[in-house]
Amino acid sequence: MNNRNMITDKQKGLIDAIGDLFPNYEHRFCVKQFYNNFKVQHKGLLIKQILWGAVKSTTEQGFTQMMERIRSESEAAYQWLADKDPKHWSKAFFKDTSLCDMLCNNMCEAYNAAILKAHNKPMITLMEMIMNYFMKRATFFIFTNYSSIPSINAFKTIVFRQSLIQLPYPSKQPMNNCLAPCTH
Repeated sequence: MNNRNMITDKQKGLIDAIGDLFPNYEHRFCVKQFYNNFKVQHKGLLIKQILWGAVKSTTEQGFTQMMERIRSESEAAYQWLADKDPKHWSKAFFKDTSLCDMLCNNMCEAYNAAILKAHNKPMITLMEMIMNYFMKRATFFIFTNYSSIPSINAFKTIVFRQSLIQLPYPSKQPMNNCLAPCTH
């Protein structure tokens, strides 16, 4: 039994393509993207909260109750949702063998946004830019999540590692194979 799933942003053709290429995978929509499409025609905080209630419902009965609440608020919103198969966007209809109950692909979205400047760079520059990004994030995490000031050795290590990856882009100097400062 396959317990894998794939989360997409519900573009035309993806449902059929994923069904053909990955027949044993459960296909889900990123609910954030799903809601963004929904709110174009159906606005309001109450309808948003009810929709998220339907999305997060873990039983068909709870899902049906939320859908009826949506219907009482807006028949058009209810019809828009009824036209979409809930097995792609509501926990109540996800396979019970799945090991993941994520509703959004926010981690992927955040990663793609972070490396957007690096997408069209040569491979080595791309990898350097990604490494630089993660080192800056790690440094920020260290300095913001510890209540005490890091020791001088920890500080020296962080500064040294950052100095290794802050190269001008694109590099005007020939690449050297060492990560540490050297004389060759």
